[in-house]
Amino acid sequence: MQTKLLSKNRNYFFFLSLSAFLLLSMVPIDHLEANDPEVAEISLTKTPDVEYFEQAGDVINFTLYFENTGNVLLIDVVLRDDKTGEEWTFSSLAPGESETVISPYTVKPKDAEVGFVLNTAKVEGIAPSGKKVADTAESRVFLNPSAMIAFLVATKTADPLVYEAAGDVVTFTISVENAGNVQITDLYVRDNLTKDEWQVELLAVGEIVYFQTTYTITQEDVDKGSLENIAKAEGVDPFDGKTGDKYRLVIYVDPELPGPSLSLSKTADSQTYQQAGQIINYNITVTNPSNFTISGISVEDDLTQETWDIDVLAPGSSEVFETSYTITQEDMDFGSVSNHATTAGTGPDGTEVTASAEEVIFVDEDLFPAEISITKTANTPTYSEAGAIIEYQIVVENMSQFTITDITVTDDLTDEEWFIESLAPGESETFSTSYTITQHDMDTGFVTNVAEVTGFDPIEEEVSDSDSVTVTAVGLTASLDVSITANPAVFDAVGDVISFQVVVLNNGNVTINDTDVMMVIGGNWFIALLSPGESESFTTSYTVTQQDMDMGSVFNYAEASGFSPDGDFVFASAEVTVNASERIADIAFSFTAHPTVFVKDRDVITFDIQIENTGNLTLNDINIEEELTGGNWFVSVLSPGDNESYSVSHTVSLSDVDRGRIDNRASVSGIDPDGNTLSEAIEISVNFMRIPGGLTPGTGFDEVFYIDGLQYYPQNALRIYNRQGTLVYEASPYQNDWDGIPNRGRIMTESDGRLPAGTYFYYLQLEPGEEPFSGYIYFIK
Repeated sequence: MQTKLLSKNRNYFFFLSLSAFLLLSMVPIDHLEANDPEVAEISLTKTPDVEYFEQAGDVINFTLYFENTGNVLLIDVVLRDDKTGEEWTFSSLAPGESETVISPYTVKPKDAEVGFVLNTAKVEGIAPSGKKVADTAESRVFLNPSAMIAFLVATKTADPLVYEAAGDVVTFTISVENAGNVQITDLYVRDNLTKDEWQVELLAVGEIVYFQTTYTITQEDVDKGSLENIAKAEGVDPFDGKTGDKYRLVIYVDPELPGPSLSLSKTADSQTYQQAGQIINYNITVTNPSNFTISGISVEDDLTQETWDIDVLAPGSSEVFETSYTITQEDMDFGSVSNHATTAGTGPDGTEVTASAEEVIFVDEDLFPAEISITKTANTPTYSEAGAIIEYQIVVENMSQFTITDITVTDDLTDEEWFIESLAPGESETFSTSYTITQHDMDTGFVTNVAEVTGFDPIEEEVSDSDSVTVTAVGLTASLDVSITANPAVFDAVGDVISFQVVVLNNGNVTINDTDVMMVIGGNWFIALLSPGESESFTTSYTVTQQDMDMGSVFNYAEASGFSPDGDFVFASAEVTVNASERIADIAFSFTAHPTVFVKDRDVITFDIQIENTGNLTLNDINIEEELTGGNWFVSVLSPGDNESYSVSHTVSLSDVDRGRIDNRASVSGIDPDGNTLSEAIEISVNFMRIPGGLTPGTGFDEVFYIDGLQYYPQNALRIYNRQGTLVYEASPYQNDWDGIPNRGRIMTESDGRLPAGTYFYYLQLEPGEEPFSGYIYFIK
């Protein structure tokens, strides 16, 4: 039969089915014997076209051959290739008939990893009886051995990478990678340090497996300085060949870790000693502080010359040795004992390691430095005045067990100094000095005297002591006295100058500081320091004012305040009063009329009122009243020497003329500074004055020029002029007796000695300085 590569074309399948049917129809019925048994069988073979493939992507053509090896027709025959997934269908297959199919397959990467391609095919059909028959066939094509790479890579890491001490735990991580192109089976991994083992059935190409194991560092590892660990991996390739790898890892002691070392300590059972012959016990401890074993160790004590040996000293271990030493007198004088010990050994790498220790103990600090004492006393516990003398005694004594040398003794109060070359234990020296009390000591209230002593013990350590004694002041008095005087002791008038003097005296026995002096009239002064018995005076002047006169006195006050040396407040004050020698409360009051007479109605009378303070005190609330016209005035203040004037007018009425006079009254009242009332009233009358208009001597009427009322004005003056203006008569005062006879000038007269008849002019002045009355006189004979 011809071999064909089949396709899945449905027409082709239809064709095959039809052919099978026709062939079946052509078989003679009598060819089958009724007694022949039915045998339904089918066989299948599968053959590749190559023995090996080289790599993924290669194409392998598998030939699938199947045959009806039975004696009955098979129908619905199906051929399947599991590897390629292809399927072929045949409608029938006659006994002895066969078919051949070519099935290509492209090698996949997975096939290359496995190392072979296994292809299985299956054919099935149905016998006339309905029985299913089938057969399978497989074919294996291997990777060409020359193209196979079976390769394992083993690596190993440690955490940490360094170690420090026995007991440290190191974690090792082992990785095994299939670095070939085929899978590895039956993988076996072993860690030679920890003896751990692991197995993996299959390791795919590129796959990595990890394993962890731990190891505890031993002292031997530390001493050796390094640790080696080997990991080994083995497996089987697809052709049952062996493949494997191993990895060697070395880790080391931490390079930063201190190397082998020893430490040595030495301690005494007492850090101080008090006397020669005292036994000091020492403990010497040798310790291995490193992480390495130290061997062959020797120990030596320099002070006692003892030695010891240690074969091996493990890390952290120690050995203790004891020895003793007896204190000598030299040690007492020197003040300390130094004991030095050394040790030496060998580290694991052969290096020598050493250590040393020193223990220094000292003479008991209560003994050194040596003790020296100084005592100071005074012959009296108190003083009460500057100039008092205090006697002091100073005693220096060596209180220690050692000689003290180069001793200096000083007294800070007297500034005296003494020197002692040496002072044996228990020995003493005595010195005397004196001090005179100052005012400063009085102010301070006490005197403290300090004495000091310094020297050197046998090891030239300075030793010192001091002592003080205080003598206290008694009967301290902080006091001020203030006095104030005035000159003059009395004043007479406003404007007088008074001189005030204040004297501040320290009448205590301590200094007064920061004294403020204040005088009400004068000012302020400051005294920084006022010693006992010392005084300061201050003078100021003051001019008396009207207010002082009104008050009747000048008062002045002074005070002084300061502080004692202890800060206590000190105060004193004084006052002085300067009185007025005479105080006068007086008011001058005048009330006048002008003119002082009237001659006819409608004449105007002016009334003048004047007040004046003629005393030396201020007057207040002054009331002035005038009755005729109802005038009223008020003056609130009238100082001495001040005056006020007022005027009112009154027009003469016919009734005034008929009455022949005008009466008026004025009054004044005021209050002096003491509250006393001063008052005065004046009554005046203005008289009607008839001045005749003519003179007729010898007629029995108007024989003389008689002016009625002239008797009230004794200081009057009369002048008479002729028509030519010549003064013909003058009289002062006029006595109402002129009868026409001139008494001035060379005037022509009549035979009777009188002036010729005619008109004359008169001037009449009633009071000096007043306006005169004037008019005509007709002289008739």
